[in-house]
Amino acid sequence: IGALEITSEGLLTLDNSKLYDTMFGLESDCPSKGPGQSDEEFNISSDGKYLAIAKRRTNDDNTQKSDMAWSTDVPIYLIELSLNSSIPLDYKLISGVDWHGVNNCPVFTSDNNYLLFLSMNRPKYESDKTEIRLYNLTTGLLISLTEHIDLSFHCIEFGKCTNEYLTIYSVVLYHGVSRIFRLTVDITISSPILTNIEIM
Repeated sequence: IGALEITSEGLLTLDNSKLYDTMFGLESDCPSKGPGQSDEEFNISSDGKYLAIAKRRTNDDNTQKSDMAWSTDVPIYLIELSLNSSIPLDYKLISGVDWHGVNNCPVFTSDNNYLLFLSMNRPKYESDKTEIRLYNLTTGLLISLTEHIDLSFHCIEFGKCTNEYLTIYSVVLYHGVSRIFRLTVDITISSPILTNIEIM
C-alpha cells in the first residue's frame, strides 16, 4: 500500500520509500488470479483502517504448502492498517478455522462495522454451495447468513445500512437463470439474522 500525491503541476506521484507490504512477506499471493479477475479477492474499508484479503493458506512458518497450486483452501484474512506507520497493526485469520473451502468477495459495510464474504465449507469440492458470511469487526462474531437456504450466491454488493438492518444484493443462478436477490439482515440482536430474501 502506498499514497499517491498530486504535484503543483497536477501530476500524480508515488513515493517508493512509503510503500509497505500488507502481505507481511507471506509466500502466498493476493490476488491469486490474473489481471482482470482479481478484484473479488480483496477490499479496503472506506475509512482506510482495514484491508480484507483472500489468499491460499500457508504453513505455520508462512511457507507455501506443497499442494498450494491445486488447493481450494483460500481463507479470508483481516489486516488492521496503521495510517501513520508502515507497519500494519494486526493480521488475523477470520475464516477457515473450522472449514477449508474457498472464501472470496470480501465487502465492508458502509459504516465499517461488518465484513461480508462468500464461503464454501468443504475443501476440494468446487461445486459446494456458496454461502454469505457476516463478520462483526467489533465483537469478532462470525456467522453464516444463508446456511439454511438452498441457494448458492456468486457475488456480493452492499446496499443500505441503518441501525436496524443491512441490505445486501447478490447474483444467484435460479432455475437456470442468473437473478439478482435482495437480502435484509436484522442487526438489532447480538447474532444478526436474515429476515427477508426476494428476487429483484
